[in-house]
Amino acid sequence: AIAGAPPILAFGRISWEKGLDRLLEALPRVPNARLVIAGDDGGHAATLAEKARLFRVDERVTIIARQVGGADKEALFGSAALFAMTSLSENFGLAAFEAMRRSLPVLTVPDVGMSEIVREAGAGAVVAPSLEGIADGLGALLADRVASRAMGLRGRERVVAEYGWDAIATRMSAVYRSAIEGTRRA
Repeated sequence: AIAGAPPILAFGRISWEKGLDRLLEALPRVPNARLVIAGDDGGHAATLAEKARLFRVDERVTIIARQVGGADKEALFGSAALFAMTSLSENFGLAAFEAMRRSLPVLTVPDVGMSEIVREAGAGAVVAPSLEGIADGLGALLADRVASRAMGLRGRERVVAEYGWDAIATRMSAVYRSAIEGTRRA
């Protein structure tokens, strides 16, 4: 999966809600791009493999339909050019957060809760959830590696600054101090 050109990585549960078919449909418009889809199979991997054949991109698509963790997970994230999350609906998008922590630029759609953080941090591209929007976004991120690398670094900075253990501990301490002060006043 990691041999060859750095792939677009879609990591998480393989399910219809993840909008992975959108990535497959956009791939013919992004020449030479490779896609790796990895995660627990929610019963959708075979359908995606068939769609990859239908769109004639099966030779550029690798589907790893199983739990991926540890060194395998790190190898996938480490080899990727960018992370893509094109879910139909996603409350937060923890895998996109993981990609940002690893300095990967993120391509996402407005239906992913994490999209606002990606937009505000300048950590990737938030695109229309259409064939054209996804294809154009993938193409732009892959074409300008310098800009993509800078986006990935901005994403990492945001994640570390606001969601790293030090930042969380500081916020939790403030919550506890506030609770203690409230109890004293009561």
